[in-house]
Amino acid sequence: MGFYLSKLATQVIYPLPLSILLALVALLLLWRQHQRTAGVVLATSVAILWASSTQVIALALGNSLDRQYPPVLPADLPEAGAIVVLGGGLRMPVSPELWSDLGSGSDRMLHAARVYHAGKAPFVVASGGGMPWARSHDVAANGMADLLVEWGVPRSAILIEPDSRTTYENAVRTKELLDAKGIEDVLLVTSAMHMPRALAVFRSAGIRSQPAATDYKALSGPSGTFLSWVPTVTNLTMTEAVIKEYLGHAVYRWRGWIRD
Repeated sequence: MGFYLSKLATQVIYPLPLSILLALVALLLLWRQHQRTAGVVLATSVAILWASSTQVIALALGNSLDRQYPPVLPADLPEAGAIVVLGGGLRMPVSPELWSDLGSGSDRMLHAARVYHAGKAPFVVASGGGMPWARSHDVAANGMADLLVEWGVPRSAILIEPDSRTTYENAVRTKELLDAKGIEDVLLVTSAMHMPRALAVFRSAGIRSQPAATDYKALSGPSGTFLSWVPTVTNLTMTEAVIKEYLGHAVYRWRGWIRD
């Protein structure tokens, strides 16, 4: 129940549900004959949704995370005991589908394969479980392993961590697996926006980790035209992803899962 409540509680902070909530408040105020206050609340709702959906705002926020760990060629990465790739961007198949559906975050698996083929580690750890509300009963780690094999990583070189649902659990469960194998240091592969929080929690869990970021979304600047101010769903999604990371980092630090 606590897992569900934590997911639900964070939703009201994101621009879209927050804007809808404010719009509902405005309607209530209007019904209670508070026209002026209702107008202010409604204008605030529209302003939040519009600003969060523009390229200028989304890229500025995204850059604050993407630029923390710039791209590095696999050949230039240090060697490690294992490559750890975190689940994300992969939807497991539901009958009659035959294969996983790849989102932008599936770059993580491809990049882990690149790093493996560069000879940087003898093992790849696929870390990711299933969410309680997922339609598929399979876990992300199995789909990740299948993709890694398809991209040339031997099945014998893949270690599966199938139980984690959060970044914190990724770190804790992976630490148990690494300890059992006697592996002390890893190359951590995840999306660039996710890397600051993921790297901090892995290091706080006692795993010597070096970043191998991928899936960059905000390294380029805005277009510089009026289109930079036109709201789109893509920009709103990026803004919400950044909010999720900063909020997650703050919560993890508060709970002691991230330590300086």
